[in-house]
Amino acid sequence: PRFLGLKFPDMTRPETLDKKYLGKGQKKSMQFMKGVLKMDPADRLDSVGCMQHAYFEGIDGHADVVERVILSACGERQKARQKSEGDWFHGSSVRW
Repeated sequence: PRFLGLKFPDMTRPETLDKKYLGKGQKKSMQFMKGVLKMDPADRLDSVGCMQHAYFEGIDGHADVVERVILSACGERQKARQKSEGDWFHGSSVRW
């Protein structure tokens, strides 16, 4: 009853980012948006890819932030790798 009368929008001709934002931004910003909004996670920009994107070039302190993000991402990957290498029963991550 709460949603009675509501309809899904017509998706037979979806509006693309290019069409919606044509002439409203820089080419770099459009490339960035497309990169972070990709449906397939394997193709999508990760945190390091985002920070290294040309969209952020020229921002004060950008290089320092990129370095911190890369170091953080490397640390998270190393933790995940160590966790996955341990046997779930006999692994070093198990404490009795």
